[in-house]
Amino acid sequence: MSAGARGALVAVLAVVLSACTLDLDVRVGVVADGSGSVAVDVAVDAGALARAGGDLAAVVDLDRLRADGWTVDGPTSTAGGGSRLRLRQGFDSPEDADRVLAALAGDGGASPFRDLHVDREVSALRTRWRFGGTVDLSRGLAVPGVTPGGSGEPLPTDVGGLERQLGASLDRLLRLRVGVQLPGEVRSNATTKADNGAVWQVRFGDGPLDLEATGTRTRTTTVALLAVGAV
Repeated sequence: MSAGARGALVAVLAVVLSACTLDLDVRVGVVADGSGSVAVDVAVDAGALARAGGDLAAVVDLDRLRADGWTVDGPTSTAGGGSRLRLRQGFDSPEDADRVLAALAGDGGASPFRDLHVDREVSALRTRWRFGGTVDLSRGLAVPGVTPGGSGEPLPTDVGGLERQLGASLDRLLRLRVGVQLPGEVRSNATTKADNGAVWQVRFGDGPLDLEATGTRTRTTTVALLAVGAV
């Protein structure tokens, strides 16, 4: 993935994370052959849209994202005058998933996402999948020089600066969720379970959140053959 495309995706986060009210969902789905997809779903209210100049497409280089393999749906209008933007990119293997997930971290270190990855371990009896990484909202939420709405005032890159600019605590303004679906029986440190997966609710003030999930699929045919052989 080009540095420019990473910057464009981080710019999406930078603009919407300066929002008045924001819902941000990141979903990672993995299937048994190692392929899958990464999806980013952003919904902002009317106030956030106004800060972005009334059009998210005007402050985010969507063409660059498309050129680097992201499917872009939107921005589309929502009830109440807000806007929704959906990004999705597929991958062919766990290694390819890491490439796609690296786009969420960007190059400047201002994104809350760090070290997101997918691993696969294959043995004679089972295949084990691991998803991990860290979400740290204290690292800063913006990219220096990204200016919503053409106001001429760059966004603050720290939580305190954003809270002063917005006049409210960010834990009241942002709802951030990270979800993963893995093959097999899934165990995780998430507080919310899902079908073959887990969902983490990320809150300000809780410090860095380590994401850990494991999916295990046992080869029942192999186990049965071993049992017959033992008999």
